[in-house]
Amino acid sequence: LVDNECANLSQEQRAHLTTIQSCATTLAEKLSDQSYDVIMCIGMIYYLDNENVIYEIVNQCLKPAGTAIITYRN
Repeated sequence: LVDNECANLSQEQRAHLTTIQSCATTLAEKLSDQSYDVIMCIGMIYYLDNENVIYEIVNQCLKPAGTAIITYRN
């Protein structure tokens, strides 16, 4: 999930971002395989019943040598 209304980004930069809000069970349907350079999951893992699902989706959707940024709540 990326906030594409961020004031620090130009309109041209925002045009290259994809914002997706979804529950984990339907997320894979909204994403294409190996199509993302970066996927960020910020503070959301805690709320999942099965966190392995999101790891599988991220792995499936990242381009080769892509980056996953995953943070956890304390």
